[in-house]
Amino acid sequence: MVKIYTDASVSASGAACVAILITGDTYIGMMHKALPSGMSIGRAEVYAVAEALRYYDSLRLDDKCITVYTDRKSLLTLIGKRNTGGYATINKYCQKYSIKFEWVKGHTLYKTPMNLVDTLAKTTRRNRQCSEN
Repeated sequence: MVKIYTDASVSASGAACVAILITGDTYIGMMHKALPSGMSIGRAEVYAVAEALRYYDSLRLDDKCITVYTDRKSLLTLIGKRNTGGYATINKYCQKYSIKFEWVKGHTLYKTPMNLVDTLAKTTRRNRQCSEN
């Protein structure tokens, strides 16, 4: 099973999203992307999940079981109910893969992948970088 940890960061100067992909104890890759300025944190969190799934799909790996971790609880209630923007992308990948979504309370656990993606999202926003590796 693949675990995808996602987060986003938004400020007046810009927005960014990040995802880390892990299978078992093995690092698969990381996606970080600058997003348009003026984007709300809710929308940026949706794009973090959508871009993470797009990145995973581009890797063409065999594992079809994915758990996505997010600290945005409202995102979980809207998947499958909305079909615009980032939600349309998420819904498309839900048809292709067996995806389970898990909410993780943000900023509560020390040295977890969620804290790492939180830090990377803020760094990416500040630096306005975009890459996949």
